[in-house]
Amino acid sequence: MHNVIESLIDLVEPIDGLRTLPGNSRRGDVSAIAESLREFGQHVPIVVQDSTNTVLKGNNTLEAAKLLGWNMIAVARVEDGDDKAVARALIDNRTSELGSFDEHLRSEQIVAASTYAPEVFEAAGWDRYELAEIEVDSERSSGSGAGGFEPPELVKLVGSEGSSTVEMPEGADVAAVVTQGAGVAGIQSEAKTKAVMQYTVVFDSPEQHARWFKFLRWLRTDPGFDGDTIAERVMNFIDAHADFDS
Repeated sequence: MHNVIESLIDLVEPIDGLRTLPGNSRRGDVSAIAESLREFGQHVPIVVQDSTNTVLKGNNTLEAAKLLGWNMIAVARVEDGDDKAVARALIDNRTSELGSFDEHLRSEQIVAASTYAPEVFEAAGWDRYELAEIEVDSERSSGSGAGGFEPPELVKLVGSEGSSTVEMPEGADVAAVVTQGAGVAGIQSEAKTKAVMQYTVVFDSPEQHARWFKFLRWLRTDPGFDGDTIAERVMNFIDAHADFDS
């Protein structure tokens, strides 16, 4: 059993007998790799030291293949001595770390491609909340509106001034409201749009930003904090951990 692409079939061999690199310092996301293998197949062979059957490149791919129940995998064998084998593995990991991205171009590609296999994107850490934030960053960087990013009009103020209510239009994207904030199309005396629901969170570092979205993902799956929206769950979380009345 395997999902190796057709052009690599001649390189396929049994997984039994292959061994992972002892002391491998690379910690990959095996579950995310498994989702990629499930959807796209193996399109890059793992690299194995021929004399010892030790995997030099693709240790996490091998573990992901095992997780999927594969018994075959595409292998490229090299006749490295032990020192060269370790050097190959280290340099392969290092060169991948030295690269960088044009974040604006990557964001455009992520948003455009994410509808093809959303479960794979989510496994890679790009769930619908991350994607909504990427879309916001893209709009901000492109300078939409006179003052940069303008929140979408997702909430409407219904009624007249002094006796109005806030209403979510039918079919509105709740995830967009939560992650992007929301503007309001208000019925005002001068018929001007007035924001009545919006927030901005300013992070001091990318690490804080990543932890915030990890918190949101955890919150929407944790049964201890119920709510139809993330906003409700955040409020329930606050109520459970903060005492404002003391």
